[in-house]
Amino acid sequence: MKKILVILLSLLLLFGAGLSVFATGDEAADDEIILFYDDETEDEAADIDDIGNQIGDAVGGAADAAASALEEAGGILDGILGEVLPGDGGFITDAVDSIANSVNVAGLIADIDRVDGRPVRVWDSANILGSEDVEKLGIQYDELVAKYNFDFALITISGLTYGQLRDAADDIYDYAGYGIGENHDGVLLLINMDGPDGNSCWITTTGEGIAAINDYCIETLLYDVFGSALESHNFYKVGKLFGTHSAKMLAAARKGNPYSESHTYFAARILNLNWVGAILLAVAIGAVVALVGRSKSRKAVEHAVRANNSASNYTVGGVALSGQNDVFLYNNVSRVRRQTESSSSSRSGGGGGGGVHTSSSGTSHGGGGRHF
Repeated sequence: MKKILVILLSLLLLFGAGLSVFATGDEAADDEIILFYDDETEDEAADIDDIGNQIGDAVGGAADAAASALEEAGGILDGILGEVLPGDGGFITDAVDSIANSVNVAGLIADIDRVDGRPVRVWDSANILGSEDVEKLGIQYDELVAKYNFDFALITISGLTYGQLRDAADDIYDYAGYGIGENHDGVLLLINMDGPDGNSCWITTTGEGIAAINDYCIETLLYDVFGSALESHNFYKVGKLFGTHSAKMLAAARKGNPYSESHTYFAARILNLNWVGAILLAVAIGAVVALVGRSKSRKAVEHAVRANNSASNYTVGGVALSGQNDVFLYNNVSRVRRQTESSSSSRSGGGGGGGVHTSSSGTSHGGGGRHF
């Protein structure tokens, strides 16, 4: 009986702590909104985007406070239950962590600034980009959206596990309002810092993006295009390469020839060379190979034959072969990558393309990710 009473008391404490935090958050939100409308009365003018941003800041602050309190309360309750229940009671922490992370994502969604009713395309919640970097990437993505009528976005967050990234990326995309057209066409890169299991990232695609930026393309982006920039924490370069090469993959798909295992993303593109540069490089390499082969073949000939006006000079004393040998000049080997069931997960850091799935909003998404 005593154990049951302890458990009930603990649950009531947790419930009370949650109500207190949310009540405090609501008051903070009300204060923010009241202050804003007081300013509006005085100035007699307000931009609708500023209204949304201030409300988002208030809601996001309350959400952050709630997540922190839930995490602390969960740890306390685990300790209490560990004394009266078998095992370590860690299931309570797991449940509370899941709730806290959901609150974290919800707070981020509320925080994202909006311009002309749409979310900004670069939002650095983890503070890993400079303000100039955010501005330059935002301009790049806006230009790509105008050119392709397809959404591009980069979001940073902190504190999530790799296993939570897929749902977090999908929810941010869906509920923040990313995507163009009725099918919400677009692609979003979510970078997660300082998670319980390390740093990680996830690419989510929707609408036209699912087929255009397929599993092969996602793996290519994560490892071959900006993998080294991720590992060196050059996040501006990550964002720039993500936008540039995602757009090239989209363009290829629209021409009816999407990239895949049978139509690979050429090394010339990975090196960011244009086609003229690639052709000149190929010609130069071919010329060097030809010169080397010619040099080897000439050294292998023991007796050179030179022109002579008198044919009889060729047969003076008869014809005699003093020796013969075969000379290997060069070889040409074609290699084709063998597809295996575990090819995606064999990469350093794990991950790769993750197939098509349905998010909590009922929207279909493609995607994939990795640690770094």
